[in-house]
Amino acid sequence: MKSIEATRTYLQMLSPNEHKSVVNIVGDRVHITQIFDCPASFYRYLYCEVGREYHWVDRRNWSAQQIQAHLSQPGISLWVLYLKSSSTHQLPKTGI
Repeated sequence: MKSIEATRTYLQMLSPNEHKSVVNIVGDRVHITQIFDCPASFYRYLYCEVGREYHWVDRRNWSAQQIQAHLSQPGISLWVLYLKSSSTHQLPKTGI
């Protein structure tokens, strides 16, 4: 397998005051929600789909217990941005 160099970047917000609303930019087509008690299967889905183009591979084989341990850490939260398409279906666009 060919190796590639990768840079991992994290988004860190230490205070809710650091959050800037995007609703004014995109109107009612976007909904952002925090996911509580996330099932490992949904985390895996988001991780694989969102990370596909970025070659996210290091957490693909995590067990359900590893995922739950990760998500239960203080300071870790999972947010999903839903974009309403013209067909009115809502699809998760980001997360992890």
